Amino acid sequence: MSDKLPPDSPHANRHAPDGTPSDSAQPGNPETAPLEQTYRQETRDIRRIAFILNPASAKGHARKTARVARKVLHKRGLEIVDFPCDTAAQARESARQAVADSTVDAIVVSGGDGILSLVLQEQVGSDKPLGIIPAGSGNDHARHLGIPLNPRKSAGIIADGFVSQTDLGLATFTDMHGKVQQRWWSTITCVGFDQMVADKTQEMRWPHGSLRYILSLFIILTKFHPRPVRLSLDGVVWGEEHLTLCAVANGKCYGGGVVVAPQASSYDGVFSIATLSSMPRRKVLRPLFAAKRGRFAGAPGVTFHEARRVSLEMEGLAPIADGERLGYGTVNLECVPRAGWFIVPHHREK
Repeated sequence: MSDKLPPDSPHANRHAPDGTPSDSAQPGNPETAPLEQTYRQETRDIRRIAFILNPASAKGHARKTARVARKVLHKRGLEIVDFPCDTAAQARESARQAVADSTVDAIVVSGGDGILSLVLQEQVGSDKPLGIIPAGSGNDHARHLGIPLNPRKSAGIIADGFVSQTDLGLATFTDMHGKVQQRWWSTITCVGFDQMVADKTQEMRWPHGSLRYILSLFIILTKFHPRPVRLSLDGVVWGEEHLTLCAVANGKCYGGGVVVAPQASSYDGVFSIATLSSMPRRKVLRPLFAAKRGRFAGAPGVTFHEARRVSLEMEGLAPIADGERLGYGTVNLECVPRAGWFIVPHHREK
């Protein structure tokens, strides 16, 4: 069966620099678009799933999460085929094998955003939907798709078998060896202050929880300065020469629920681009803490735009997409409508 787009989808997300909806397009935004008004959605009879577990997610707690989810899946009558996932290379190979296996109806990942991003690279282009049992520290893919963090509930959604197409981002960049690479991503690509804090947080082993993020934030704050940036939106060069951060969004949040792009949608064929202008260090914390509280729109120095294609380069920094580092130099980002294929809640909030 096919359902119409949710109300926030068919280019209804035009918004002004303060994040509020607008009837007029922003610079770099096409007024009209040859985008179909429906995304394919249907309920499938899912009987046999490829189960890819990252045992290292959430400091090993992913195993417990997976056990809980598997009980629900077994109870609902699903057959589970385990695929190994001890390394990044093995995760991608398992995903390739699952895609090629004609007896597998869906691919289910139990882990965090990192392992999900690896599997996504192989799953895109297949007709096998991707299901998620959130078991990481951030779980931004799950938040983005409205999937509950509770493993019993997320397993129940997989058993229900409601699948939907979504937009995905495709990044083209040059890696450290000078080779042109492409990478699919689902949530947000970012560069600047927030990216540096995320990198520092991953490096640190102590303290744990939110204290580690806060400590990382203050460490980066002592040495950060706005960077020169080259940014174009649908071929239109953006005017500001220095930025504190830039986030190109297909989903609303990153960093474990930090809402940096409140108007972003995976059902409209465009990115939402959030920028924070150049400002003194003492003023950076206010908009960042506003984002933590879900109030990034309207914070000082924050603007929003929309575009299908974004060209981005910030001096000395490599953007990260879905938490995975891309290359230095210019990174080209394209929003590809209906490239994603996920198992989602039937009546999720958009």
